[in-house]
Amino acid sequence: MANLSKSIRRDVGAGKKPRAFSSFDDLLNALIENGVVSSKEELIEKQPGLLSALLFEWYIQGQIACVFAQMLAGSRKEDWQSIVFKEPVEAEELEERLVQSADSLEALQLIFVGDGTPEQAVELIRMLCEHPSWSCHEMPWMKNEQADSIPIELH
Repeated sequence: MANLSKSIRRDVGAGKKPRAFSSFDDLLNALIENGVVSSKEELIEKQPGLLSALLFEWYIQGQIACVFAQMLAGSRKEDWQSIVFKEPVEAEELEERLVQSADSLEALQLIFVGDGTPEQAVELIRMLCEHPSWSCHEMPWMKNEQADSIPIELH
């Protein structure tokens, strides 16, 4: 993709130079500059397949901690499909799409278009928990995950 900026700088380890990554906006701006889409709205409304391809590019850069997602995005996209859900999301539609995909895919990416706030995530979880096929439970911390159980050594 021509004209691709890398506006994010992240440390990748002690003593190493920070790495540069493209943000979602960098990827989107390159599409706009190259005349592929005119706006984020057009990308979401008219080209949801391109939206998922953009996310694959973002994964391939290594910006997410899930190595499985990085490798799958880079090698076998046919085993990984995306479904874009625009608000409002309906639990019935979500469940139907999951059931349709369950036996044929290695991975399914669900993209929920919205502002990406914690409030949007909470609303999505609430909506799902109202459906009989979904439930939500608070899981207690595992002993080795509790902050107060991690030994700290001072030198």
